[in-house]
Amino acid sequence: MSQENPYSAPQAPLHPEKFSKSEIWQVLGTGVVLGSALGAATNALNGWIGPTYFAFVFRSNEDLWIKAVIQGILEAGLYGLLNALVFVLIANYFGRGIRSVAVVRRYLISCAVAVLGVWILGGFGGLLFAPWIGRHPLYRGPFPAPLFDDPDFCWVAGSLNVAVGACWLITIIAGYVYARKK
Repeated sequence: MSQENPYSAPQAPLHPEKFSKSEIWQVLGTGVVLGSALGAATNALNGWIGPTYFAFVFRSNEDLWIKAVIQGILEAGLYGLLNALVFVLIANYFGRGIRSVAVVRRYLISCAVAVLGVWILGGFGGLLFAPWIGRHPLYRGPFPAPLFDDPDFCWVAGSLNVAVGACWLITIIAGYVYARKK
């Protein structure tokens, strides 16, 4: 029978089975900050490149650039929060929780960089496929066909739609990779 040292500090487990509340808040906060920064940057550029897109979305021609930036901050901040939550759930379900908040932040930053890359590819895809998309109402969505003759509009529509769709896939894959990594 061994006796414990009454003067030693309690030891935390090496791999906690669940996220602590503090870790969850740190990860979710990181998601909001990354999402908001990415949304501000991409919408600032998109508002400068293709104001026609935002004029249609906002139904106004006043202060389009600032409205685009604010919309990017709010919408992408929400996406960042939701993606961080998905990351937490996947890491917790498939793995053993957060082993290091710093490592999770690096994974989330990697996700944001990947989304930025997909945003660029989506812009070029919008330019490339605009004539085809503009002819088909199913793919065009609420936008009238003549808007697809404007390359600036096509860049913005392609970059935003592809980035929003891809961010979920990127987060799910990154969360799973993080969870399974030893």
